[in-house]
Amino acid sequence: WEHITLNPENDIQKQIDLVESCISQGINAFFIQSVDSVAIIPVLKKALNAGIYIFAEGEVEKSLSEYPNAYFASYDHVTAGQLCAKAVAEAIGNEGKVGIIAGLAGANNTIRRSEGFRNYFTDNNLNIDVVNEINCNWDRALAMSAAEDMIMANPDLKAIYSMGEEMAWGVVEAVEASGKDIKVITIDASQRTVQMVMDGRMYAAIGCPPRSFTGIAFDIYKTILDGGEVTEHIYDVPATYITKENASMDLADY
Repeated sequence: WEHITLNPENDIQKQIDLVESCISQGINAFFIQSVDSVAIIPVLKKALNAGIYIFAEGEVEKSLSEYPNAYFASYDHVTAGQLCAKAVAEAIGNEGKVGIIAGLAGANNTIRRSEGFRNYFTDNNLNIDVVNEINCNWDRALAMSAAEDMIMANPDLKAIYSMGEEMAWGVVEAVEASGKDIKVITIDASQRTVQMVMDGRMYAAIGCPPRSFTGIAFDIYKTILDGGEVTEHIYDVPATYITKENASMDLADY
């Protein structure tokens, strides 16, 4: 076994180029977390047609389900957004102003995480107003700056929902510097983030466990490349709900 890690740095064109590189190198299999689950489809089809085994997130399943060498982790980004909204509602007493620090503009997971979050308030008739949504491309520094602007523009802001934990770390810095009691909720739950929840610096974290994705992928590839067969193609990965009341390192994503 030779393991190669390729980092697209949140650049979809770079990720497409890296998949092309995998094809040209004759890689047997790869796991991919797509930067943009729509734009990545053509090159993934090219890789699958070349006989490469692929394990990907569930957003691409509909486009690739016809391929017998494609496998998927079913993580529901809408549900993750809903759980973040539930945490916000609990944290601020079902009313008030909140902001969203979003991921990459136009990316499927960003759209779905926003949809789940916003619809939760509408579906439950809550008096919660989303004052702004700023795309920060999963970048901590951009998120910190955006949160600072959001806090300044909305003196009565009660909570900020960050779609990813690295952005949330920047948001926490901005909130703490402001001296205000603004609750921070995020998706992703590394040990660092879980510790922030345990310390009360962050209200809640919704897990998106990479071990559940990659662990399944390697089990599948080992079985197949050792001559076995894997007939199951979709694997559920649940979103964990972590607040100070239940937080422990056992719940950390990694």
